[in-house]
Amino acid sequence: MNVLVIGGTRGLGRAVVTAAHEAGHTLTAMARHAADFSEATTGIRLVLGDAADATDIDRAVAAQHAVVWTVGVPPTRGAVDVGSRGTQFLLAAMARHGVRRIVCVTCAGTGDRPGPRGFLRDRVMRPLLRKSIRADRDRQETQLRGSAVDWTIVQPAALTAGPATGLYQTVTDDAPGPFKRISRADVAAFIVANLAAPDYVHATVVLAG
Repeated sequence: MNVLVIGGTRGLGRAVVTAAHEAGHTLTAMARHAADFSEATTGIRLVLGDAADATDIDRAVAAQHAVVWTVGVPPTRGAVDVGSRGTQFLLAAMARHGVRRIVCVTCAGTGDRPGPRGFLRDRVMRPLLRKSIRADRDRQETQLRGSAVDWTIVQPAALTAGPATGLYQTVTDDAPGPFKRISRADVAAFIVANLAAPDYVHATVVLAG
């Protein structure tokens, strides 16, 4: 498959690019900056662009078979809309180019689902530094669920830099947790395995160790 990974040069996005490339897919990684990414060594196409820019998104989506959204936002007290605005443009571009499959990564705890708990998260991170991010992800998930594409929403627990273990749980109901940390490599492996599989189409999946 031709696979576009939006936010594909760092963190989880980079792990998805690597795993999908190793699985034999043709990869395009889209990011605002090319830091730490070498096409010469990976053989992967790099597209520089803004995930919340309609023209950049349309250019990247052309000729793809599937899209993976892995754009992360650092903690901030400012307004955040990259997820919802980018998804609006992305869904329009997918419709224009006949692309149906998308896997979108948000995080455990988005919407009404339970997420990681603790004093710092409950009293500082969520109300002060992640409130706008969570609201943006809520809007993003609502857009996907109301769309005509074959979507899967992946909500990983806290991520680690550990290796792929293949030992993780997939939760599709409202299980209360708490959810254990999971490696980026395991999340990437799940995403790649389900790009062409129907098991989790139109489903929201919490991934945890």
